[in-house]
Amino acid sequence: MCGFDRLFATDHHPLPFAFDTAVAAVFDNMAERSIPQYREVIRIIAEWCERYCGDKDTIYDVGCSTGNCIAAIIERLDCTPQIVGVDSSRAMLDQAKKKCPSPNVYWLKAPIQEVKLRTARVVVCNYTMMFIPPSDRKQILQSFFLALKKRNGILFLSEKLSCKLEFERMMTRSYEEFKSSQGYSFTEIRRKKMALNEVLVPLPLDFYCETLGDVGFQSVDVLLKWNQFATIVARA
Repeated sequence: MCGFDRLFATDHHPLPFAFDTAVAAVFDNMAERSIPQYREVIRIIAEWCERYCGDKDTIYDVGCSTGNCIAAIIERLDCTPQIVGVDSSRAMLDQAKKKCPSPNVYWLKAPIQEVKLRTARVVVCNYTMMFIPPSDRKQILQSFFLALKKRNGILFLSEKLSCKLEFERMMTRSYEEFKSSQGYSFTEIRRKKMALNEVLVPLPLDFYCETLGDVGFQSVDVLLKWNQFATIVARA
C-alpha cells in the first residue's frame, strides 16, 4: 500500500530528486497531491484507449512509474491488448507489478532513450519527458511516431511546461497554493523545489506541438491543461 508523502518534511531525503525506493513507496500519494488533475488525466487516457484499442493492439506506457495509468486502462477495457510498461527505476516497477498482475502486461526496465518500441496503437508518456535532457527529446518523440505510424496510432504526452515570463510568477503562485491546499507545508514545497532544480527541466508547449509536427504527427491538440501542466494528444 502506498504511504503518505512526507519525504521533504525533514532534511533526510537526499538531493537531487531521484525515483528511488523512498519515492516509490509514497509516489501515488505524491503524484495525486503534486500534479493537478492527475487522476483525471489517467481517466481520460483510459477512456480514449477503450475506443481505439482492440485485442491485437499494443499499448506502451513509457515512464509508467507505479502503473496507475496501466491499471486504469486494464480496468476500462473489455479487450485484452498487450501492454508494455517501461521505466528506468526498478523501485517504481516493483510497485507497478504489484498493482498490475495481469499476464497481458509486460515490464521493461530501461532509460527512455534506449527503448526500442515496436508497432503500437497507443503510446502514453505521462510526466516523464520533463526529466529527460532537452537535447534528447526530439529523438524520443520521433521514436514514438515511428512506432505509431503503421497503425495511425495515438500519443498521449503529459508534461509540466515552462511558461512566458510575464505569467510565470502567477502560475508558480497558483501551483504552490494548489500544493498547500493538498497539505504540503511551505518547508516541503521549498525543499522539493530545490531537489527538482536541474532535474526537472520544463519546455514550452510550443516546443512539443511544433516538434511533434516536425517528426511526422499529422494532428496535435491539447487534451487538458492547468496552468503549466498539460496533456497533449497527437495522431500519427
